[in-house]
Amino acid sequence: MRVRLCLLVTLVAGCVDLSRPPELQRPPPGDAGAEPALPDAAPRDLAAPGIADAGVSLDLAAPVDETSADDAAVDASVSPDMTVPADVAAPSPDAAPLTPDLAPPADAPPLPADAAAPPYLAPDLSPDRAPDLAPDLAPDLAPDLAPDAGPPPLVIDDFQSAGPINRNNLNSEVTWDHENCARVNGEMVCSYTGTGGFHDFIETLLSWCSYDASKYRKFRFRMRTSAAGEKIDVFVTRNPTGACDGTQVLLGTVTSTTAMTTYELDLGPILASSKWLTAFEFTPKSTSGTQFIYDDLQLVP
Repeated sequence: MRVRLCLLVTLVAGCVDLSRPPELQRPPPGDAGAEPALPDAAPRDLAAPGIADAGVSLDLAAPVDETSADDAAVDASVSPDMTVPADVAAPSPDAAPLTPDLAPPADAPPLPADAAAPPYLAPDLSPDRAPDLAPDLAPDLAPDLAPDAGPPPLVIDDFQSAGPINRNNLNSEVTWDHENCARVNGEMVCSYTGTGGFHDFIETLLSWCSYDASKYRKFRFRMRTSAAGEKIDVFVTRNPTGACDGTQVLLGTVTSTTAMTTYELDLGPILASSKWLTAFEFTPKSTSGTQFIYDDLQLVP
């Protein structure tokens, strides 16, 4: 029995060759004629004939790719659809921007070839209101005629009345000192009498009692003289309490011409202290024989 067992072991050992095949054996160092060794990264089958039959297997893993997992994730996130094709031209900087207003409505029917441009394609050439449209009121309308200018001027005297010469349009007293005065062709003509050392012409508003002039801002009159260059002081009489008479205040001094001229004097400083006025007075500085002609005395808003 022992002899049989030894023969069996001998037979099995003779059938299995566990030595490397000649093509896989490495040459000894320094052997120049030996074949170069295969690279470690190259896949190869190291299984020798007969190993599988003996139940012995060699599990040699394939070389691992050196690409990291992060690189793989980056590569996977890039979509080919998001890249710009190489043959697409960049938009020109001079190109006109797209105008959404020129797009037809979604329900717009197709246009015939000879049809006019629809409203959504036509340019807006007519603004709602032209910037130079004329205003409702002409800019050169006289202030006295404007509808919102306040009350009309108050005509104190235009020397057209057929009544007594010493009464004006307000039925108030008209008087003078050291002058000869007369109405001539709708004007008042006065001249120095040659005595008294001065002369003046006076128009009252309420027969020497106070008149409320708060609605007015200017005293306007027309005047000419028979000789040019005469200087005339113009006074106003005011009353602080609204009683009769009052105190004279100089409004201004005018220089006459031989042509009928319109003059305006500001009442603002006078009315700032009192709205009550009594009379207006013209006092020429000379005592010559010059004629002084007055017309259209007014209070103006």
